[in-house]
Amino acid sequence: MAKRITGAAAKEIIGAWIANDYSDEEAVDDFHDESEEDEVDNVEVEESTDEDEQDVEDIAPATDDIMLSKDGLTRWSKKVPAKQGRRAVADIVRNVPGPATNVILEKASDAFALFFEDAVLEKILEWTNQEAVRVCAERGYKKTFKLFTLSELKAFLGLLFVIGVTKGRNESINQLWGEEWGRPFLRATMSKSRFEGFLQFIRFDDKETRAERRVTDKLAAIREVTDVFSNRCKEKYIPSEQVTVDEMLSAYRGKCPFRVYIPSKPAKYGIKIWIIADVPTGYCTYFQVYTGKINNVPEKGQGVRVVKDLCTYLYGSGRNVTTDNFFTDVTLAQHLLDNSLTLVGTLRKSKGCIPREMLPNAKRELLSSVFGFSDKMTIVSYVPKKNKAVTLLSTAHHDNVISSECHKKPEVILTYNSTKGAVDTLDKMCRQYTVKRSTRRWPLTLFFTLLDIAAHNASVIWFHQHPEWVDSANTNQKDRRRAFILEMRKVCVFHGSTAEEARPA
Repeated sequence: MAKRITGAAAKEIIGAWIANDYSDEEAVDDFHDESEEDEVDNVEVEESTDEDEQDVEDIAPATDDIMLSKDGLTRWSKKVPAKQGRRAVADIVRNVPGPATNVILEKASDAFALFFEDAVLEKILEWTNQEAVRVCAERGYKKTFKLFTLSELKAFLGLLFVIGVTKGRNESINQLWGEEWGRPFLRATMSKSRFEGFLQFIRFDDKETRAERRVTDKLAAIREVTDVFSNRCKEKYIPSEQVTVDEMLSAYRGKCPFRVYIPSKPAKYGIKIWIIADVPTGYCTYFQVYTGKINNVPEKGQGVRVVKDLCTYLYGSGRNVTTDNFFTDVTLAQHLLDNSLTLVGTLRKSKGCIPREMLPNAKRELLSSVFGFSDKMTIVSYVPKKNKAVTLLSTAHHDNVISSECHKKPEVILTYNSTKGAVDTLDKMCRQYTVKRSTRRWPLTLFFTLLDIAAHNASVIWFHQHPEWVDSANTNQKDRRRAFILEMRKVCVFHGSTAEEARPA
Protein backbone atom coordinates (compact mmCIF):
# COMPACT_ATOMS: atom_id res chain seq x y z
CA MET A 1 0.00 0.00 0.00
CA ALA A 2 1.32 3.44 -0.94
CA LYS A 3 2.38 5.66 1.95
CA ARG A 4 0.09 8.64 2.47
CA ILE A 5 1.36 12.18 2.88
CA THR A 6 -0.03 14.97 4.98
CA GLY A 7 -2.11 17.79 3.60
CA ALA A 8 0.63 20.34 4.30
CA ALA A 9 3.23 18.28 2.44
CA ALA A 10 0.90 17.86 -0.52
CA LYS A 11 0.23 21.61 -0.68
CA GLU A 12 3.98 22.27 -0.68
CA ILE A 13 4.55 19.83 -3.55
CA ILE A 14 1.68 21.25 -5.59
CA GLY A 15 2.88 24.80 -4.98
CA ALA A 16 6.31 23.88 -6.30
CA TRP A 17 4.76 22.39 -9.43
CA ILE A 18 2.63 25.46 -10.06
CA ALA A 19 5.63 27.74 -9.55
CA ASN A 20 7.51 26.07 -12.39
CA ASP A 21 7.44 28.06 -15.62
CA TYR A 22 6.27 25.57 -18.20
CA SER A 23 6.33 26.51 -21.89
CA ASP A 24 3.02 26.67 -23.73
CA GLU A 25 1.67 23.65 -25.51
CA GLU A 26 1.14 24.24 -29.18
CA ALA A 27 -0.63 21.86 -31.51
CA VAL A 28 1.10 21.37 -34.86
CA ASP A 29 0.78 19.34 -38.04
CA ASP A 30 -2.91 18.46 -38.25
CA PHE A 31 -3.76 20.21 -34.97
CA HIS A 32 -5.20 23.69 -34.58
CA ASP A 33 -5.03 25.61 -31.32
CA GLU A 34 -8.33 27.43 -30.89
CA SER A 35 -7.40 29.25 -27.70
CA GLU A 36 -7.23 32.48 -29.70
CA GLU A 37 -10.75 31.95 -30.97
CA ASP A 38 -12.21 32.10 -27.49
CA GLU A 39 -13.29 35.62 -26.70
CA VAL A 40 -12.46 37.17 -23.35
CA ASP A 41 -15.98 36.45 -22.10
CA ASN A 42 -15.39 32.72 -22.48
CA VAL A 43 -12.04 32.38 -20.74
CA GLU A 44 -12.40 30.43 -17.54
CA VAL A 45 -10.27 31.13 -14.51
CA GLU A 46 -9.74 28.01 -12.49
CA GLU A 47 -9.23 28.49 -8.78
CA SER A 48 -8.53 25.85 -6.20
CA THR A 49 -10.99 25.53 -3.34
CA ASP A 50 -10.53 24.51 0.26
CA GLU A 51 -12.51 21.36 -0.48
CA ASP A 52 -10.06 20.42 -3.23
CA GLU A 53 -7.08 21.01 -0.94
CA GLN A 54 -8.60 18.83 1.75
CA ASP A 55 -9.04 16.00 -0.76
CA VAL A 56 -5.35 16.04 -1.70
CA GLU A 57 -4.26 14.21 1.44
CA ASP A 58 -6.40 11.24 0.39
CA ILE A 59 -4.53 10.84 -2.92
CA ALA A 60 -1.47 8.61 -2.95
CA PRO A 61 1.73 10.25 -4.27
CA ALA A 62 3.24 9.47 -7.68
CA THR A 63 5.36 6.35 -8.12
CA ASP A 64 7.22 4.75 -11.02
CA ASP A 65 3.92 3.40 -12.37
CA ILE A 66 1.68 6.28 -11.27
CA MET A 67 1.53 9.91 -12.43
CA LEU A 68 -0.20 12.46 -10.22
CA SER A 69 -2.14 15.27 -11.90
CA LYS A 70 -1.10 18.89 -11.32
CA ASP A 71 -4.07 19.50 -9.04
CA GLY A 72 -3.31 16.32 -7.12
CA LEU A 73 -6.82 14.94 -7.62
CA THR A 74 -6.23 12.31 -10.30
CA ARG A 75 -3.82 9.37 -10.42
CA TRP A 76 -2.89 8.23 -13.93
CA SER A 77 -1.46 4.75 -14.32
CA LYS A 78 1.25 4.11 -16.90
CA LYS A 79 0.12 0.51 -17.30
CA VAL A 80 -2.31 -0.33 -20.09
CA PRO A 81 -5.55 -1.65 -18.57
CA ALA A 82 -6.57 -5.20 -19.30
CA LYS A 83 -9.01 -5.61 -22.18
CA GLN A 84 -12.63 -6.05 -21.19
CA GLY A 85 -14.50 -9.13 -22.36
CA ARG A 86 -17.58 -7.17 -23.47
CA ARG A 87 -17.88 -3.90 -25.36
CA ALA A 88 -18.81 -0.90 -23.26
CA VAL A 89 -22.31 0.49 -23.68
CA ALA A 90 -20.81 3.82 -24.76
CA ASP A 91 -19.19 2.09 -27.77
CA ILE A 92 -22.40 0.61 -29.18
CA VAL A 93 -24.37 2.77 -31.65
CA ARG A 94 -28.06 2.05 -31.19
CA ASN A 95 -29.52 4.06 -34.10
CA VAL A 96 -28.93 3.61 -37.81
CA PRO A 97 -27.49 6.85 -39.31
CA GLY A 98 -29.49 8.65 -41.98
CA PRO A 99 -32.79 10.49 -42.46
CA ALA A 100 -35.52 9.87 -39.89
CA THR A 101 -37.96 7.11 -40.76
CA ASN A 102 -40.78 9.60 -41.37
CA VAL A 103 -38.78 11.58 -43.96
CA ILE A 104 -39.78 10.75 -47.56
CA LEU A 105 -38.78 13.18 -50.30
CA GLU A 106 -40.28 13.15 -53.78
CA LYS A 107 -38.75 16.40 -55.06
CA ALA A 108 -35.90 18.67 -54.00
CA SER A 109 -38.18 21.44 -52.75
CA ASP A 110 -39.61 18.96 -50.23
CA ALA A 111 -36.19 18.81 -48.57
CA PHE A 112 -36.28 22.54 -47.78
CA ALA A 113 -39.82 22.21 -46.42
CA LEU A 114 -38.49 19.81 -43.78
CA PHE A 115 -36.88 22.76 -42.02
CA PHE A 116 -39.15 25.67 -42.98
CA GLU A 117 -42.65 24.34 -43.29
CA ASP A 118 -45.65 26.51 -44.19
CA ALA A 119 -46.65 27.04 -40.54
CA VAL A 120 -43.32 28.77 -39.83
CA LEU A 121 -43.42 30.79 -43.06
CA GLU A 122 -46.96 31.94 -42.31
CA LYS A 123 -45.85 33.31 -38.94
CA ILE A 124 -42.96 35.15 -40.61
CA LEU A 125 -45.42 36.47 -43.20
CA GLU A 126 -47.77 37.71 -40.46
CA TRP A 127 -45.01 39.61 -38.68
CA THR A 128 -43.64 40.98 -41.98
CA ASN A 129 -47.03 42.37 -43.03
CA GLN A 130 -47.51 43.79 -39.54
CA GLU A 131 -44.25 45.71 -39.84
CA ALA A 132 -45.07 46.93 -43.37
CA VAL A 133 -48.48 48.26 -42.29
CA ARG A 134 -46.96 49.93 -39.21
CA VAL A 135 -44.28 51.72 -41.24
CA CYS A 136 -46.80 52.91 -43.83
CA ALA A 137 -49.08 54.26 -41.09
CA GLU A 138 -46.24 56.03 -39.27
CA ARG A 139 -45.01 57.71 -42.46
CA GLY A 140 -48.51 58.70 -43.57
CA TYR A 141 -48.59 57.00 -46.97
CA LYS A 142 -51.87 57.61 -48.75
CA LYS A 143 -51.61 54.50 -50.90
CA THR A 144 -52.67 51.29 -49.14
CA PHE A 145 -49.83 48.80 -48.93
CA LYS A 146 -50.45 45.56 -50.80
CA LEU A 147 -49.90 42.79 -48.26
CA PHE A 148 -47.36 40.07 -49.00
CA THR A 149 -48.64 36.56 -49.68
CA LEU A 150 -47.21 33.15 -48.81
CA SER A 151 -46.40 32.46 -52.45
CA GLU A 152 -44.46 35.72 -52.62
CA LEU A 153 -42.50 34.84 -49.48
CA LYS A 154 -41.57 31.47 -50.97
CA ALA A 155 -40.57 33.22 -54.19
CA PHE A 156 -38.40 35.63 -52.19
CA LEU A 157 -36.59 32.71 -50.52
CA GLY A 158 -36.18 30.94 -53.84
CA LEU A 159 -34.61 34.05 -55.40
CA LEU A 160 -32.18 34.34 -52.47
CA PHE A 161 -30.95 30.83 -53.24
CA VAL A 162 -30.62 31.59 -56.96
CA ILE A 163 -28.66 34.78 -56.28
CA GLY A 164 -26.39 32.87 -53.88
CA VAL A 165 -25.67 30.06 -56.35
CA THR A 166 -24.94 32.53 -59.16
CA LYS A 167 -22.56 34.49 -56.91
CA GLY A 168 -24.68 37.63 -57.01
CA ARG A 169 -24.71 38.47 -53.30
CA ASN A 170 -22.38 41.44 -53.78
CA GLU A 171 -24.27 42.83 -56.76
CA SER A 172 -26.74 45.64 -56.23
CA ILE A 173 -30.46 45.00 -56.58
CA ASN A 174 -30.55 47.43 -59.53
CA GLN A 175 -27.90 45.43 -61.37
CA LEU A 176 -29.49 42.07 -60.58
CA TRP A 177 -32.82 43.26 -62.01
CA GLY A 178 -31.24 45.34 -64.79
CA GLU A 179 -31.86 44.69 -68.46
CA GLU A 180 -28.18 44.61 -69.47
CA TRP A 181 -26.40 42.68 -66.68
CA GLY A 182 -29.36 41.33 -64.75
CA ARG A 183 -30.92 37.89 -64.65
CA PRO A 184 -34.17 37.46 -66.58
CA PHE A 185 -35.24 34.75 -64.14
CA LEU A 186 -35.39 37.30 -61.30
CA ARG A 187 -37.49 39.77 -63.27
CA ALA A 188 -39.86 37.02 -64.40
CA THR A 189 -40.44 35.85 -60.83
CA MET A 190 -40.79 39.04 -58.81
CA SER A 191 -40.56 42.78 -59.34
CA LYS A 192 -37.54 44.61 -57.97
CA SER A 193 -39.60 46.79 -55.65
CA ARG A 194 -41.37 43.81 -54.16
CA PHE A 195 -38.04 42.05 -53.48
CA GLU A 196 -36.70 45.20 -51.84
CA GLY A 197 -39.88 45.36 -49.78
CA PHE A 198 -39.17 41.94 -48.32
CA LEU A 199 -35.60 42.93 -47.44
CA GLN A 200 -36.91 46.04 -45.69
CA PHE A 201 -39.92 44.66 -43.83
CA ILE A 202 -39.23 40.98 -43.10
CA ARG A 203 -39.53 40.30 -39.36
CA PHE A 204 -39.34 37.15 -37.24
CA ASP A 205 -41.35 38.06 -34.15
CA ASP A 206 -44.15 40.30 -32.90
CA LYS A 207 -42.52 43.70 -32.58
CA GLU A 208 -45.24 44.94 -30.23
CA THR A 209 -44.25 42.47 -27.51
CA ARG A 210 -40.51 42.34 -28.24
CA ALA A 211 -39.45 44.87 -25.59
CA GLU A 212 -41.00 42.76 -22.83
CA ARG A 213 -39.38 39.56 -24.07
CA ARG A 214 -36.00 41.19 -24.64
CA VAL A 215 -35.64 41.84 -20.90
CA THR A 216 -34.93 38.14 -20.35
CA ASP A 217 -33.93 37.06 -23.86
CA LYS A 218 -31.45 38.92 -26.06
CA LEU A 219 -32.46 36.70 -28.99
CA ALA A 220 -36.12 37.72 -28.70
CA ALA A 221 -36.22 39.21 -32.22
CA ILE A 222 -35.75 35.77 -33.83
CA ARG A 223 -35.97 33.27 -30.96
CA GLU A 224 -39.10 31.46 -32.15
CA VAL A 225 -37.69 30.83 -35.62
CA THR A 226 -34.29 29.63 -34.38
CA ASP A 227 -35.84 27.25 -31.84
CA VAL A 228 -38.18 25.68 -34.39
CA PHE A 229 -35.39 25.33 -36.95
CA SER A 230 -32.88 23.78 -34.51
CA ASN A 231 -35.49 21.22 -33.41
CA ARG A 232 -36.24 20.38 -37.04
CA CYS A 233 -32.54 19.72 -37.66
CA LYS A 234 -32.47 17.37 -34.69
CA GLU A 235 -35.63 15.50 -35.64
CA LYS A 236 -35.06 14.95 -39.36
CA TYR A 237 -31.66 13.23 -39.39
CA ILE A 238 -29.85 10.60 -37.28
CA PRO A 239 -26.09 11.29 -37.17
CA SER A 240 -23.34 8.71 -37.61
CA GLU A 241 -21.23 7.29 -34.79
CA GLN A 242 -18.96 10.38 -34.90
CA VAL A 243 -20.10 13.95 -34.15
CA THR A 244 -18.21 17.19 -33.50
CA VAL A 245 -19.01 20.13 -31.23
CA ASP A 246 -17.51 23.45 -32.28
CA GLU A 247 -18.39 27.07 -33.02
CA MET A 248 -19.35 28.81 -36.27
CA LEU A 249 -19.27 32.56 -36.83
CA SER A 250 -22.07 34.28 -38.73
CA ALA A 251 -20.28 37.31 -40.16
CA TYR A 252 -21.75 40.64 -39.00
CA ARG A 253 -20.18 44.03 -38.19
CA GLY A 254 -23.25 46.05 -37.21
CA LYS A 255 -24.76 46.71 -33.80
CA CYS A 256 -25.66 43.59 -31.85
CA PRO A 257 -25.70 43.08 -28.06
CA PHE A 258 -23.83 39.78 -28.38
CA ARG A 259 -21.53 40.34 -31.33
CA VAL A 260 -18.12 38.74 -30.76
CA TYR A 261 -14.61 39.27 -32.08
CA ILE A 262 -12.61 36.17 -33.02
CA PRO A 263 -9.37 37.20 -34.76
CA SER A 264 -8.61 33.69 -36.05
CA LYS A 265 -11.86 33.55 -38.08
CA PRO A 266 -11.98 34.93 -41.66
CA ALA A 267 -14.78 37.40 -40.84
CA LYS A 268 -13.43 38.23 -37.33
CA TYR A 269 -16.70 39.89 -36.20
CA GLY A 270 -20.08 38.25 -36.02
CA ILE A 271 -22.62 36.14 -34.14
CA LYS A 272 -21.26 32.96 -32.58
CA ILE A 273 -23.26 29.75 -32.97
CA TRP A 274 -22.46 26.59 -31.03
CA ILE A 275 -23.05 23.60 -33.33
CA ILE A 276 -22.98 19.82 -33.13
CA ALA A 277 -22.43 18.34 -36.59
CA ASP A 278 -22.21 14.90 -38.16
CA VAL A 279 -18.62 14.08 -39.16
CA PRO A 280 -19.10 12.27 -42.54
CA THR A 281 -21.64 14.77 -43.93
CA GLY A 282 -21.26 18.03 -41.98
CA TYR A 283 -25.01 17.94 -41.26
CA CYS A 284 -25.95 20.39 -38.48
CA THR A 285 -27.89 18.25 -36.01
CA TYR A 286 -28.44 20.92 -33.35
CA PHE A 287 -27.22 24.40 -32.42
CA GLN A 288 -27.39 27.25 -29.92
CA VAL A 289 -26.82 30.95 -30.54
CA TYR A 290 -24.36 32.52 -28.10
CA THR A 291 -26.02 35.58 -26.55
CA GLY A 292 -23.13 36.94 -24.47
CA LYS A 293 -22.73 37.47 -20.75
CA ILE A 294 -25.60 36.96 -18.32
CA ASN A 295 -26.12 40.06 -16.15
CA ASN A 296 -22.72 41.28 -17.44
CA VAL A 297 -20.97 38.35 -15.70
CA PRO A 298 -18.88 35.83 -17.67
CA GLU A 299 -20.24 32.30 -17.55
CA LYS A 300 -18.06 29.80 -15.70
CA GLY A 301 -17.72 26.33 -17.18
CA GLN A 302 -19.29 27.49 -20.43
CA GLY A 303 -17.60 24.87 -22.62
CA VAL A 304 -18.84 21.99 -20.48
CA ARG A 305 -22.35 23.43 -20.32
CA VAL A 306 -22.54 23.90 -24.10
CA VAL A 307 -21.52 20.30 -24.86
CA LYS A 308 -24.05 18.97 -22.35
CA ASP A 309 -26.84 21.07 -23.87
CA LEU A 310 -26.05 20.05 -27.44
CA CYS A 311 -25.53 16.35 -26.68
CA THR A 312 -28.52 15.75 -24.39
CA TYR A 313 -30.65 14.31 -27.17
CA LEU A 314 -27.87 11.82 -28.03
CA TYR A 315 -27.61 10.35 -24.53
CA GLY A 316 -27.63 6.56 -24.57
CA SER A 317 -26.83 6.35 -28.31
CA GLY A 318 -23.20 5.18 -28.00
CA ARG A 319 -21.73 7.93 -30.18
CA ASN A 320 -18.36 9.67 -29.90
CA VAL A 321 -18.10 13.44 -29.44
CA THR A 322 -14.99 15.30 -30.62
CA THR A 323 -14.19 18.68 -29.02
CA ASP A 324 -11.33 21.16 -28.98
CA ASN A 325 -9.49 22.48 -25.94
CA PHE A 326 -12.17 25.04 -25.07
CA PHE A 327 -14.68 22.32 -24.25
CA THR A 328 -12.66 19.27 -23.13
CA ASP A 329 -12.62 18.52 -19.42
CA VAL A 330 -12.40 15.44 -17.19
CA THR A 331 -15.77 16.18 -15.58
CA LEU A 332 -17.36 16.48 -19.03
CA ALA A 333 -15.81 13.21 -20.17
CA GLN A 334 -17.14 11.41 -17.12
CA HIS A 335 -20.61 12.96 -17.54
CA LEU A 336 -20.83 11.85 -21.16
CA LEU A 337 -19.54 8.40 -20.27
CA ASP A 338 -22.24 8.06 -17.63
CA ASN A 339 -24.74 8.79 -20.42
CA SER A 340 -23.26 6.27 -22.88
CA LEU A 341 -21.26 8.74 -24.98
CA THR A 342 -17.49 8.80 -25.48
CA LEU A 343 -15.27 11.87 -25.82
CA VAL A 344 -12.07 12.67 -27.72
CA GLY A 345 -10.59 16.14 -27.37
CA THR A 346 -7.53 18.29 -26.83
CA LEU A 347 -6.72 19.73 -23.39
CA ARG A 348 -5.46 23.17 -22.49
CA LYS A 349 -2.14 23.13 -20.66
CA SER A 350 -3.77 24.93 -17.73
CA LYS A 351 -6.03 21.97 -16.94
CA GLY A 352 -5.24 20.56 -13.53
CA CYS A 353 -5.86 16.95 -14.62
CA ILE A 354 -2.63 16.89 -16.68
CA PRO A 355 0.36 15.20 -14.95
CA ARG A 356 3.63 17.11 -14.78
CA GLU A 357 5.32 14.38 -16.82
CA MET A 358 3.14 15.30 -19.79
CA LEU A 359 4.06 18.97 -19.90
CA PRO A 360 6.59 20.11 -22.55
CA ASN A 361 10.23 20.11 -21.53
CA ALA A 362 13.64 19.79 -23.18
CA LYS A 363 14.18 16.22 -21.96
CA ARG A 364 11.31 14.70 -23.91
CA GLU A 365 12.22 13.06 -27.20
CA LEU A 366 10.86 14.23 -30.53
CA LEU A 367 7.72 12.30 -31.67
CA SER A 368 7.51 10.55 -28.29
CA SER A 369 4.25 9.89 -26.43
CA VAL A 370 3.36 9.50 -22.76
CA PHE A 371 0.14 7.67 -21.87
CA GLY A 372 -1.87 7.69 -18.67
CA PHE A 373 -4.90 5.58 -17.73
CA SER A 374 -7.46 6.29 -15.03
CA ASP A 375 -10.63 4.26 -14.71
CA LYS A 376 -12.15 4.45 -18.24
CA MET A 377 -10.18 7.51 -19.38
CA THR A 378 -6.97 7.76 -21.37
CA ILE A 379 -4.71 10.81 -21.49
CA VAL A 380 -1.81 11.11 -23.93
CA SER A 381 0.85 13.74 -24.52
CA TYR A 382 2.64 13.83 -27.87
CA VAL A 383 5.79 15.81 -28.81
CA PRO A 384 5.57 17.01 -32.44
CA LYS A 385 8.45 19.48 -31.98
CA LYS A 386 11.15 20.04 -29.43
CA ASN A 387 9.88 21.79 -26.29
CA LYS A 388 6.31 21.47 -27.58
CA ALA A 389 3.60 19.05 -26.52
CA VAL A 390 -0.08 18.51 -27.23
CA THR A 391 -2.30 16.65 -24.77
CA LEU A 392 -5.52 14.80 -25.53
CA LEU A 393 -8.16 13.11 -23.39
CA SER A 394 -10.20 10.15 -24.62
CA THR A 395 -12.80 7.79 -23.22
CA ALA A 396 -13.02 5.94 -26.55
CA HIS A 397 -9.45 4.56 -26.38
CA HIS A 398 -8.05 2.27 -23.70
CA ASP A 399 -4.61 1.38 -25.05
CA ASN A 400 -1.29 2.93 -26.09
CA VAL A 401 -1.43 2.12 -29.82
CA ILE A 402 0.93 4.28 -31.90
CA SER A 403 0.97 4.52 -35.69
CA SER A 404 4.12 3.10 -37.25
CA GLU A 405 3.73 5.67 -40.01
CA CYS A 406 2.32 9.21 -39.76
CA HIS A 407 5.08 10.60 -37.48
CA LYS A 408 4.47 7.99 -34.77
CA LYS A 409 1.22 9.62 -33.72
CA PRO A 410 -0.95 7.83 -31.16
CA GLU A 411 -4.27 6.40 -32.33
CA VAL A 412 -6.05 8.99 -30.17
CA ILE A 413 -4.53 11.80 -32.22
CA LEU A 414 -5.38 10.16 -35.54
CA THR A 415 -9.00 9.80 -34.40
CA TYR A 416 -9.11 13.43 -33.33
CA ASN A 417 -7.64 14.67 -36.62
CA SER A 418 -10.16 12.69 -38.67
CA THR A 419 -13.22 13.83 -36.68
CA LYS A 420 -12.50 17.41 -35.58
CA GLY A 421 -13.56 19.23 -38.77
CA ALA A 422 -17.31 18.59 -39.15
CA VAL A 423 -18.38 22.11 -38.15
CA ASP A 424 -15.64 23.62 -40.33
CA THR A 425 -16.98 21.56 -43.23
CA LEU A 426 -20.48 22.88 -42.59
CA ASP A 427 -19.18 26.46 -42.45
CA LYS A 428 -17.33 26.00 -45.75
CA MET A 429 -20.41 24.57 -47.45
CA CYS A 430 -22.59 27.42 -46.20
CA ARG A 431 -20.17 30.10 -47.40
CA GLN A 432 -19.79 28.54 -50.85
CA TYR A 433 -23.31 29.46 -52.00
CA THR A 434 -24.43 31.78 -49.23
CA VAL A 435 -27.66 33.77 -49.54
CA LYS A 436 -26.36 36.57 -47.31
CA ARG A 437 -26.76 40.16 -48.36
CA SER A 438 -25.47 43.31 -46.70
CA THR A 439 -27.82 44.43 -43.92
CA ARG A 440 -27.73 46.45 -40.71
CA ARG A 441 -30.18 44.15 -38.93
CA TRP A 442 -28.58 41.25 -37.07
CA PRO A 443 -31.81 39.13 -37.01
CA LEU A 444 -31.83 39.17 -40.82
CA THR A 445 -28.14 38.19 -40.90
CA LEU A 446 -28.88 35.28 -38.59
CA PHE A 447 -31.87 34.27 -40.73
CA PHE A 448 -29.62 34.19 -43.81
CA THR A 449 -27.30 31.83 -41.91
CA LEU A 450 -30.24 29.58 -41.05
CA LEU A 451 -31.15 29.42 -44.75
CA ASP A 452 -27.58 28.44 -45.63
CA ILE A 453 -27.62 25.67 -43.01
CA ALA A 454 -31.04 24.51 -44.21
CA ALA A 455 -29.77 24.28 -47.81
CA HIS A 456 -26.84 22.09 -46.75
CA ASN A 457 -28.91 19.88 -44.45
CA ALA A 458 -31.52 19.46 -47.16
CA SER A 459 -28.86 18.38 -49.66
CA VAL A 460 -27.49 15.76 -47.23
CA ILE A 461 -30.92 14.18 -46.78
CA TRP A 462 -31.77 14.41 -50.48
CA PHE A 463 -28.57 12.69 -51.67
CA HIS A 464 -28.95 10.03 -49.00
CA GLN A 465 -32.40 9.11 -50.31
CA HIS A 466 -31.70 9.78 -54.00
CA PRO A 467 -28.07 8.86 -54.76
CA GLU A 468 -29.00 8.30 -58.41
CA TRP A 469 -30.20 11.89 -58.84
CA VAL A 470 -26.74 13.16 -59.84
CA ASP A 471 -26.80 11.12 -63.03
CA SER A 472 -30.42 11.93 -63.85
CA ALA A 473 -29.78 15.66 -63.40
CA ASN A 474 -26.91 15.60 -65.93
CA THR A 475 -24.38 16.90 -63.42
CA ASN A 476 -21.34 15.51 -61.59
CA GLN A 477 -20.35 14.95 -57.98
CA LYS A 478 -18.40 18.21 -57.81
CA ASP A 479 -21.35 20.37 -58.87
CA ARG A 480 -24.14 18.34 -57.31
CA ARG A 481 -24.80 20.78 -54.43
CA ARG A 482 -25.08 23.66 -56.87
CA ALA A 483 -27.47 21.67 -59.06
CA PHE A 484 -29.50 20.65 -56.02
CA ILE A 485 -29.91 24.23 -54.75
CA LEU A 486 -31.03 25.37 -58.19
CA GLU A 487 -33.56 22.54 -58.18
CA MET A 488 -34.60 23.33 -54.62
CA ARG A 489 -35.36 26.92 -55.54
CA LYS A 490 -38.56 25.58 -57.08
CA VAL A 491 -39.94 26.07 -53.60
CA CYS A 492 -40.75 29.53 -54.94
CA VAL A 493 -44.05 30.01 -56.77
CA PHE A 494 -43.98 31.76 -60.13
CA HIS A 495 -46.76 34.25 -59.65
CA GLY A 496 -45.39 36.31 -62.55
CA SER A 497 -45.67 39.71 -60.94
CA THR A 498 -44.34 42.10 -63.53
CA ALA A 499 -46.01 45.28 -62.39
CA GLU A 500 -43.90 47.55 -60.23
CA GLU A 501 -45.72 47.72 -56.90
CA ALA A 502 -44.83 50.95 -55.15
CA ARG A 503 -42.52 50.34 -52.17
CA PRO A 504 -42.52 52.97 -49.42
CA ALA A 505 -39.21 54.81 -49.44
